[in-house]
Amino acid sequence: MKFGSSFSENLTVERKRERWSAKGGPGWWSGSGRFLLFTILFLSVMFILFLRLFDLTIINGYQYRELSDSNRTREIIRHAPRGILYDRTGKPLVENTPLEGYRYRRTYLYSESTAHVVGYMNELTPLELASEFYSLRGYRMGDQIGRVGAEDVFEDTLRGRDGKELVEVDATGNILRTIGRDPELAGETQN
Repeated sequence: MKFGSSFSENLTVERKRERWSAKGGPGWWSGSGRFLLFTILFLSVMFILFLRLFDLTIINGYQYRELSDSNRTREIIRHAPRGILYDRTGKPLVENTPLEGYRYRRTYLYSESTAHVVGYMNELTPLELASEFYSLRGYRMGDQIGRVGAEDVFEDTLRGRDGKELVEVDATGNILRTIGRDPELAGETQN
């Protein structure tokens, strides 16, 4: 080969394209190597999802079922009306006025003249509620008991028995349907 003016005429220009390859060979990324990588990645993700599903349903399923049921159902206490106290002529000395939310307000009709006989009611204190006497009889926080007079003496019969209602609620707390009901039993009247 001569170098000179004709040298450039004898040269051929060739462009060489190199492709990046993790394995070193050309075209690995565009062929079966890419398929193998995505297959391994897909199977790994599916395995992780399967493990999570197994954990949610088999291992911790009972716990999540309990949480779901407690979130979906509510127990409503239906307070029983107290028994009415009558005087010897048959006139009522007290009456129960219904309030919103299954409660009753005790109204003393002749409070000034019969207070020493009828007595009064008051809410249970936390100390009383912690005692075995009241807890075994089914009293709850917020319940009222007779303190003195006929309200105290006839507490067991005047009180009655509270009822319960199990309802299903939606996400906002609206009642959808009643699942079960244990009706309340009104207290007995006393003459």
